[in-house]
Amino acid sequence: MSVKLVIDCWKECLKRPKLRIIMPIGLIREQTEPVVSTPQFQGSIERKYLMASFTMTDSQHVTLGPLDPSKFVDKKGNPSPLPAGATFVWAVDQVSLIALKPSTDGLSCDAASVGPLGTATISVKAVDASGNTLAGGSVDCNIIAGAPVTINIPVGTPAEQP
Repeated sequence: MSVKLVIDCWKECLKRPKLRIIMPIGLIREQTEPVVSTPQFQGSIERKYLMASFTMTDSQHVTLGPLDPSKFVDKKGNPSPLPAGATFVWAVDQVSLIALKPSTDGLSCDAASVGPLGTATISVKAVDASGNTLAGGSVDCNIIAGAPVTINIPVGTPAEQP
């Protein structure tokens, strides 16, 4: 299953027009290798950018993106591409729940469950060469338990046979 999100973004202090970024969420898949926490991506942007949420199990990962800057539009639906040199910065507010692995061009990011259950907010922002935020968006990721794979057998106290 693939889901497309429309994320409305703006930075009031820059007096830029509201932008709409389409951020596809790819197929949620089972992990094939161990996941290590990524504290270098600790962070978030303002909650006003939150546009959607999705759920995956504690043993899955998903690709967010790819973002297509040529298709960004303003609040009236007119093309509004980012300025040349703009880059994307990914972050997650709960590095103990989600590990991020952005692509080299920053247009997509793999998000993998680390193990614990809970909710984390994954954010992306477009920044100019000076580091000013041009647009941003975020999604909540709910991490739930996967299917049972182990049955714990309770053992009573051994006793002599009659």
